Amino acid sequence: MFDYRLCKNMSRMMEAKRFSDIVGLIYDCVPEPSGWQNVLRILTEEFRGIIATLAVLDINTRTSRFGAAHGDPRIVDPLVTTYAAHMPFYDLVARIDTDEPQTFAALCALHGPNGREVLHSSRMWQEWCIPNRISEGLCINILKTGQRVGALVINVAEDRPEIAPEELETFALIAPHVRRAVTIGDLFELGRQRSDLFRRTIDGLNAAVLIVGDTLELRYANAAGEALLAGADRALSVSNGRLSISDGRCHRALEDIVAIGLRDEASLGGRGIGLPLPGPVPRIAHVLPLRRRQHGVPFSDDSAAAIFIASPGASMEPEIDAIGALFGLTAAERRVAAQVAQGLNRQGIASAGKVSDGTVKSQLDAIFGKTGTSNQRELEKLIRDLTPPLRRG
Repeated sequence: MFDYRLCKNMSRMMEAKRFSDIVGLIYDCVPEPSGWQNVLRILTEEFRGIIATLAVLDINTRTSRFGAAHGDPRIVDPLVTTYAAHMPFYDLVARIDTDEPQTFAALCALHGPNGREVLHSSRMWQEWCIPNRISEGLCINILKTGQRVGALVINVAEDRPEIAPEELETFALIAPHVRRAVTIGDLFELGRQRSDLFRRTIDGLNAAVLIVGDTLELRYANAAGEALLAGADRALSVSNGRLSISDGRCHRALEDIVAIGLRDEASLGGRGIGLPLPGPVPRIAHVLPLRRRQHGVPFSDDSAAAIFIASPGASMEPEIDAIGALFGLTAAERRVAAQVAQGLNRQGIASAGKVSDGTVKSQLDAIFGKTGTSNQRELEKLIRDLTPPLRRG
């Protein structure tokens, strides 16, 4: 059943079943990337936009690694080929958390007092927005690792009503599911060049992939997965037919993530994207729920999830993002946890975020509850305990 606690305003914008169906279609895009066109069409309609674009960009070169778009080609094509590279505020990317929705107006404010002037004098605004009567947009970072950033943007017309806070909340709930599909889809890309079949794609990946049942029964492992399980560090192993992670926190988190995906994958949010796996060799895991997939997953009828395990390399998740994936922290909670790790007290956190002490207290209480800690000292120690394996990559 859908967890309404995740979005108290969901019913105002999108009914629970509709949201769940959209999430399912997003995950179907992992083995079938052509499905992004339909997903973006639906999101454009839901948020009363003109066009929608999804792109993973190289920050330095401003070139696209992956992209999909929906809308009138006369509007979309010039944006993709010319004007996206002239979008101002690229320098703000590092300051905006993933899953934290923004509007053009918010980006202008974040830039500074002359933000609106910078936007309105840009080539994109003058040559693309004005002729197409586009005045606003819903924007959200769905990926931010190393030199790459992924963004989902829905542009809206000048005669559309002002974007409401409830719409931004719903948009924020969509983002983690898009991020999971894009992240795992990126791992799929090399294998997809050899075959479009789900199993053959998995078998062709260098990344380890483990298919598990409801209670982590191992149903299948590709060659890289078998090598990992047979390795010497034993961070992951199979005991009595079930996958086991040596770090108890990570094992319990994985059990919870698989269970949530079975009950209602739409309520997963950001959990299980970049899940840290501490051990002699640092690794991260991305969990894709399988029970609802439409593409004939050829393992067993009770396959619950595919766990993609990769070495962090140069694209390691920042440690706070990884801890957020482990404990299901929201973007605001990740920010507060990072400030705790930097040694700020509650007053300092409130001052840095320009929020009340009561707001910070509520956020800390939520973080303590999710992480099983009872005060800032314990939370700081937890972050420190989990951080060293992530930095050795």
